[in-house]
Amino acid sequence: VIISWWDYGYWLSVLGERATVADGATLNATQIELLAKALTGTEEEAFEIFTRYFRVPPDKTYVVLYDVVLFSEQLSSAYVGPLAFQGGTFIGADMAKGISAIYKIAGKNPPTTTVTIGQYSYLMPNWTSQTLTNATLYKIFLHSVHEVFGTTGYPVRFLYGALQYPQYAPRLEKPVLTIFKPAHIAVSQLYEGSSVYVVVAVYKMGD
Repeated sequence: VIISWWDYGYWLSVLGERATVADGATLNATQIELLAKALTGTEEEAFEIFTRYFRVPPDKTYVVLYDVVLFSEQLSSAYVGPLAFQGGTFIGADMAKGISAIYKIAGKNPPTTTVTIGQYSYLMPNWTSQTLTNATLYKIFLHSVHEVFGTTGYPVRFLYGALQYPQYAPRLEKPVLTIFKPAHIAVSQLYEGSSVYVVVAVYKMGD
């Protein structure tokens, strides 16, 4: 069973030929709300929802998510997404969806911070919030970024915690996962020569 936010469900079930818990055809609002509560809850809360309400087999269930990372060799740091740049360019995926939709569907207030770049303002996940980094969606992504960049000695930081001085941006420690473990992590440059990378994390749920 593959668990992701509902908008990937169709592709995972039809093209990937794997069972999912929600997709674009899911009309049960309670089911979507439960999924949102699991992804924004702790690992233990996610496990409870997945096994009790979705009745998934713990040893055959995977969570899939992705987002972007800015890697600066000059500053020797990796910065977790989503990302915003001069000129109104915004790049984000599940971490952006988390604060704009998933938290709200779960009936929770997302830990956010407002960032102004030029004439544009952006609402960003507040990665310095322990509430955010304990949420399953964000905890898994942060762990995957550490697995990719942290193991090579690069610190993982929150760029928008100190935008004017990115070399001193808040450092994010690697979270300790107790239930979900990495099964596969894929990384690719956004385009050739780009400092932005896409990180796709596939984590297996344990029992």
